[in-house]
Amino acid sequence: MPRPQRRGAGRIPALHFRAGSASKLGLLHRAAAVIAIFVNSQTVLVVAVIVAGVFIGVNNTVTTQAVMMVSPVERPVASAAYGFVRFIGGGLAPYAAGRLVEHTNIHVPFAIGAGVIVLGIAILTTGHRDLANAERRQAEVDAHAGKGEVDAEVTEAAEAGSGSGS
Repeated sequence: MPRPQRRGAGRIPALHFRAGSASKLGLLHRAAAVIAIFVNSQTVLVVAVIVAGVFIGVNNTVTTQAVMMVSPVERPVASAAYGFVRFIGGGLAPYAAGRLVEHTNIHVPFAIGAGVIVLGIAILTTGHRDLANAERRQAEVDAHAGKGEVDAEVTEAAEAGSGSGS
């Protein structure tokens, strides 16, 4: 579990952790934009990739967990679908980026990546209410489980099996 979430920040704050006016995803977008602009500077690329990596690690874990919480299908089905999309994208991206570079220039794949992050932020914003409801339900289950109530464990198992917690 990512550190912001372990400290009680929850999934939504962990995804939208504010650093000034920027969320983690906003900072990831900025790192991708810097890479797109300064693709010929090795020093800038190294720093930007490291900065982006910090945000990707936390967001990957928290986003996966959030998707599992709000999915309307059973958890194994949601996990399989989410994994399929991620790994197909990871497999096709290098090929597509190479073709884009051949037909345009080296900046374009990174600019598209930065744009896709903005699209992801917009999509995440539309699901904020679902995430908030799932977070509230999980907090209730965790509170009951912390008291050692057996019913809480059964509820948690049922929520894990349904994928959506409802």
